[in-house]
Amino acid sequence: MSNNDEIKQRIVEYLKPAKSHHAMLLYGEWGSGKSYFVRNDLKAYLEGLDDSAAVIYTTAAGFTTPDELMERIATAYINELASIEELPDGSKRKKLLNEARKSGLGFLKKITKKVGKASGVLPSLSDSAFLSLMLPKRSLIVIDDLERRAFSLAHSKEQDGDNQEFDEALFSALCRLVEEHGHKVLLIANSGDVVPADITEKLVWDRLEFKPDPAELVDHILAESIEAFPQRLNVEEQVISAQRLTGKCNARRLIHFEPLLDTMAQCEFFKNDETDIAIQKDTLKDVTYIALCASDGAEFVKPGEPAWIAWDEFDENRAKYSALKFLKAFIDEGIRPDVNEVNSDLVRFAERFHPQSYKEQVALAAINSIRGRAFEDEEGKTFLNAILEALDSGEMDISNIPNLLHAINLLRLIGIASLPDYEHAVQASERLLMKNSSFARSAINEDQIAWQVVHVDDVNRLDEIDSLRKMALRQFEDEAYSRMMTDVSAPDEEAGLQIAHNADAWFGSDPIGLTAINPDEFGRYVKAANVVSIHELWNAIVRMNREGVLVEHEHREQVKKWNEDLAEILSQVDVGSKMRNYLIDQLCEYLQNNTVTAE
Repeated sequence: MSNNDEIKQRIVEYLKPAKSHHAMLLYGEWGSGKSYFVRNDLKAYLEGLDDSAAVIYTTAAGFTTPDELMERIATAYINELASIEELPDGSKRKKLLNEARKSGLGFLKKITKKVGKASGVLPSLSDSAFLSLMLPKRSLIVIDDLERRAFSLAHSKEQDGDNQEFDEALFSALCRLVEEHGHKVLLIANSGDVVPADITEKLVWDRLEFKPDPAELVDHILAESIEAFPQRLNVEEQVISAQRLTGKCNARRLIHFEPLLDTMAQCEFFKNDETDIAIQKDTLKDVTYIALCASDGAEFVKPGEPAWIAWDEFDENRAKYSALKFLKAFIDEGIRPDVNEVNSDLVRFAERFHPQSYKEQVALAAINSIRGRAFEDEEGKTFLNAILEALDSGEMDISNIPNLLHAINLLRLIGIASLPDYEHAVQASERLLMKNSSFARSAINEDQIAWQVVHVDDVNRLDEIDSLRKMALRQFEDEAYSRMMTDVSAPDEEAGLQIAHNADAWFGSDPIGLTAINPDEFGRYVKAANVVSIHELWNAIVRMNREGVLVEHEHREQVKKWNEDLAEILSQVDVGSKMRNYLIDQLCEYLQNNTVTAE
């Protein structure tokens, strides 16, 4: 029997008539889905019984007097009757309305009319007495958010006074409900410790811990998103596995994660049945785990572990988080990502963290073992050979270069690797970087910290990593002009279209690639461009100004200076066409106004 089923059965027993009057407490961690369970599953279950019970839900936050809480409960019940989702035969509404009539509410109205007619004065009843007459005999009053009582009385300057006044009001209200009138009350809190001691000792006899079933929770919240994925991926299983790895079963995190899962379901990376299914599954589980942790603001270091293990764990997960640009934008800025951006990040992520070649898998396993510092000399030598073999064959992702150099340097310090082994690794890494400068630029941008000189425990600063980074970026910049001018021979009406296309194609690697074209030369292409080409060049410039602000400071200044120089050149242009002159004037004005964009 699941935890949810146990709770349902305990509450059914609690609702049976009994001489003892007490309340029940349901507690569980924040965001675990307690309120969702009560307002949906439990409510539907109790109302569907042959001997049905009405569920009246309200919150404890913010009330200041017992009568105010009674009024909330009465209002909640009236709203409940007004919003019942009707069954085709009308049985549900009739059933609950009949319970209300049996409670004495109709009788109360008749008595009130008779007394008022005879005396000319309407009788007054306390809110608790009225509520007792109003509610069905079988009803469960749910009072949620007990932990929020500290914020209930904002008018008071003394926080302790707030709590005391609130607690006295809550105790008084519960006494009326459970002791005077025998109502069944379920209190909900994040922890049993947040409930005032007087209430737990005198009024709460039963405590129920809410432990949601991971599969149930995923099915409730993410069912539609999961259905959009190919069945072969067993997405539900991957999400449940990732959730268990976090050590938490939290509904709010899944709700937060749902828009990302919806977007990932549309990505070609998961739709493509030619991609290794194991890589797809591992990537999905990895991304889900990082997303759930990030939505909690969690760090990836476990208390009590040795410093170097904690650093390694944190370092690896931080690198993964940094590589998922769409996730950072969603978590940090609340921006729902574009499908194409997500797909691009997923492909790159899989290439980096879930390698497809056997040699790279062996090499990465060797790096992790070296970083774990738990190996004998012969094993260390085997690890070294595995890394060098993957490097020499070119079957090593560029993003792993910093880690592999740190690993080989550690072996060198121990005495297992030689200085020539380390120098061999640096030279092989250089060849790998120089092979594809655009790919190298992307890898370096994704995890900039890893490519800086770092000191970790007994591993010395590796200036070679910083030198390789600078070398790769320098080559990238040297190639920027040729990339921007691919298939462009001379200024003509259509050349601007090709330049804009080239800039867009390389934008992910180099958001400021247009600045590789000298403003004088760029101005000549603008002068020769037709209306469509001017529009496309303008769009490329706008995109550079919007996204180029994310690059390093010196490059922001480069964009700013480029804008200023091009604006000066275009301000003197007259191409003999009113429409083209108008567009060029507008572009010039944009450049002048947006020179500060890069600040």
